Amino acid sequence: MPNRSKIIAIVLLLAICAIGLFSNMFSTQFVASEPSSDSTTPYIGSTEAVELVAAESEGAHSANEIEIAEETPAEEEEFFESDTTPAETTGTATIDVKAALKERRIGNPDAPVTIYEFASLTCGHCGHFHKDMFPQLKEQSIDTGKASLVFNDFPLNKPALEASMTARCLPEGRYFSFIKLLFETQDDWAYDANYIKYLKQNAQLAGLSGAEFDACINNEELRDGILARMKSAQEKYEINSTPTFAIGETMLRGGMPLKSFTKAVDDAAKAKAAPETEPSTE
Repeated sequence: MPNRSKIIAIVLLLAICAIGLFSNMFSTQFVASEPSSDSTTPYIGSTEAVELVAAESEGAHSANEIEIAEETPAEEEEFFESDTTPAETTGTATIDVKAALKERRIGNPDAPVTIYEFASLTCGHCGHFHKDMFPQLKEQSIDTGKASLVFNDFPLNKPALEASMTARCLPEGRYFSFIKLLFETQDDWAYDANYIKYLKQNAQLAGLSGAEFDACINNEELRDGILARMKSAQEKYEINSTPTFAIGETMLRGGMPLKSFTKAVDDAAKAKAAPETEPSTE
């Protein structure tokens, strides 16, 4: 009988050890199958572009960053973003580059003063201007007929360049509504690795088919046209940051107060209205 008790005790001990070993193996296997917290979403674009987006989210843009962008290939209508994803349009599409590169102006083209704005769609300071100051400037100077504003693309990275291209491929009457949307929702796309998905979805909602969007952002002629204009503007106006505004003989850079804009518009209007001095014959 004592031997039988010993045997039972040994069997129970072995069973307990086996259960513990199985439990430890199962726990180890489960932990190994858990996804890593360090996993990241692949970025659409170069490593340099990722680093640039991070830098831009902390401060002003610099015109020295242009090289990164170079490496990568009617009445205004209201446009409202929707949560509904439109169906993809299959097939090929072509882009009218001449129409896409046409001047984009808001306000009366016969207004005595033209405000030339140079901005990057991923620039935080540009976004601040359009969200907080432009509505007042529009009300006081543009809607009153004193001035009109021409928006000039000055993309400083790949997301900004492709956003500019997308906006220019839209129906012209929806251009400024789309620009407004992009500035107001910068935090949703400008610093996101999947910015291209956001651009495509909202471009479709604004009237651009999926095939037209793909053709647009892959159009080298459009891309080169935007970058060539940017270089020309940088040389002419000595632009080294965004936003920059040329109003008559006045250059405004960065976050200037509203009174600086209205004064520049008034000064430009007075200068234009002043009679030209006849050259002396003596």
